[in-house]
Amino acid sequence: MKRYSLFRVYHTSEVKILLSLLVSWIIAAFIGYVVGSRLGGTMLELSIVAVIAIPSLLLALVDSKWLLPYNLAIWVFTPEIRRLYDWSTNEYHSMSFISLTPIVVSMFLVYPLMQHYKSLDTSIKKFLILWGCALGYALVIGLFRNGSSSLYDLANIVGPLLWLAYIFAKKPTDDLKHFWILQFVNLALVVALYGIIQYTILPPWDVFWMDGVDMASIGKSEPFEVRVFSTLNSPGPAGVFLSLAAAIMIVDARWRKLWGWIGVLLAVIGSIITLVRAAWMFGFVTILIYIIISNHGNRFKKLFVLLLFFSLVYFILLVLPQGQILLQRFETFGEIQGDESFNDRLSLTKQLLPMLFSNIEGMGLGSIGMATKLQNSGNLSAETGIFDSGIGTIMLTFGVIGTPIILYALCHLAKTLWLEKAQQKTNLEFNRLSISVMLASIVNLLFANSYASAFGVMIWFIVALGVGNYGYRELDVSKGDLS
Repeated sequence: MKRYSLFRVYHTSEVKILLSLLVSWIIAAFIGYVVGSRLGGTMLELSIVAVIAIPSLLLALVDSKWLLPYNLAIWVFTPEIRRLYDWSTNEYHSMSFISLTPIVVSMFLVYPLMQHYKSLDTSIKKFLILWGCALGYALVIGLFRNGSSSLYDLANIVGPLLWLAYIFAKKPTDDLKHFWILQFVNLALVVALYGIIQYTILPPWDVFWMDGVDMASIGKSEPFEVRVFSTLNSPGPAGVFLSLAAAIMIVDARWRKLWGWIGVLLAVIGSIITLVRAAWMFGFVTILIYIIISNHGNRFKKLFVLLLFFSLVYFILLVLPQGQILLQRFETFGEIQGDESFNDRLSLTKQLLPMLFSNIEGMGLGSIGMATKLQNSGNLSAETGIFDSGIGTIMLTFGVIGTPIILYALCHLAKTLWLEKAQQKTNLEFNRLSISVMLASIVNLLFANSYASAFGVMIWFIVALGVGNYGYRELDVSKGDLS
């Protein structure tokens, strides 16, 4: 059996690709520095975007196996690059071209997607067409009501969907899927390590950003008082990324080969210090569903291992600095009525119905979330800028026409994944993980929109691995789930 390492290079062509990337990056960085230092401001931001995006373009042109890991790294680390830029210029930018880099590199997936488009299964095409119809409807309304912000919102949804379509069309081998998952885990553990540093030290560039963004939900700009967002743009996606990585490592031993249970522990602690209970629930639901749909004989073993592991996490929290505060966050699960966050969501639900009745056709793309900054001089909308309800976001955006289409599309994809499970006899680990994440993402709609921006990329990346497991190879199944 082959062993997977962090930077395994299989062919000479891969070496040439990596060398080409290095050279292009150096050239782009030099040009960007010269142009940016002379013109400053916007040109410097655009130069940074170019330096980050050019390697992605080259990877897309050759359809490299590193394309998705590199693009995922851009989604994960770009917010921190932007914070470093703001701190170095001593100026907080509410809107920055650097923030657009993840969307730009996701659009590069169109080229390799077109190379494989004919390989898309009919069922997946149907799913994408349904999404396309709903997005087209919401875009028309959004252009009239919200202007250019609707295009930004569209890109944040289409970008992640391109990941799904690309993987489905490419039909990767099991070797490639394992490689991608390992890189997903590796990136998550880098995020976890930085998150722990952020929680205990809180670097000055993060302090600068926290003071500038004025977002109450991220806590105080002091060590042990911050709700960790690590290298991402808020605690929400950071928590989900780490919870999902922890779940992936927990359910199958092959996906924690390099790091072992220490890696799982890092990811779990990183997720805990984000204080995002929805993320914890997401990871728990993913693991629970995976166990339920696994082989009957191993279920009790898996549950026993999980019990031991989380008992260890509990005792570690008892001795960690400020660990009692973190444990109190868990205790609020049993005291929902007195929980401030729960009461805020309850208040939001009460406000949601009148908003829905007054906008029955939908408010269109660009009406909710970060896109509202484009209509409010860089400030979030007071009414819909922060919307802690995924299903509410979908209903308000797509209205009575688009919402049923979106929900039907999600159910159709879940059914497709389940039918795939019934057809396959071996190597079901990808399909099980895909089903688990798909269903967990639907549950998560109670808290946040699961299918846009970084969150959407993470979800569709893993979900897409569950259909069309072509190019099977013999795996050491005896060392699989939770061994």
